[in-house]
Amino acid sequence: MAWAIAICRPRYNGDSRRSTPAGGPALCRWSFFGPEMRLSTTASRFDSSISWLAAIGNEAALTLFDDFGPDTIYARNHELASTLRAALDDGACVPADLPESNQSTIVTIPLGDVELSRVVSALSEQGIIVAARDGNLRISIHFYNHEDDIHRLATTLGAAVRAS
Repeated sequence: MAWAIAICRPRYNGDSRRSTPAGGPALCRWSFFGPEMRLSTTASRFDSSISWLAAIGNEAALTLFDDFGPDTIYARNHELASTLRAALDDGACVPADLPESNQSTIVTIPLGDVELSRVVSALSEQGIIVAARDGNLRISIHFYNHEDDIHRLATTLGAAVRAS
């Protein structure tokens, strides 16, 4: 590990990466405005500060999970995924035929010879984010989606596949 510390430079320097002054207490920090910042000789030189905005967002998001409860969220996710599968069964894209016990809130659509990158790009232009995996389109549904989102996805996807 010492060799990695010797050859790697931290990308962002911050107070948590400093070494403590010789003989000084562990909590003692030198000023940011000194002529140089002596980094720790341990892996702590690569530490970074917490992303405070993300932490605030996480707290708000996790509060929603507490308010609704995991069972309600799970049921809503499966309801939306079933709605998506039903909407796609009627169009140009048919989801992978899986037993109900194997179905999750990730809906997989095999698209055969269709150029997936064009479909993903067309959906992205409409603000719909999906992924291409092993010749399949992968769509992940979550409780914050709405039935209108499902309808817009099915319509946009059908048009994108027909255009490809």
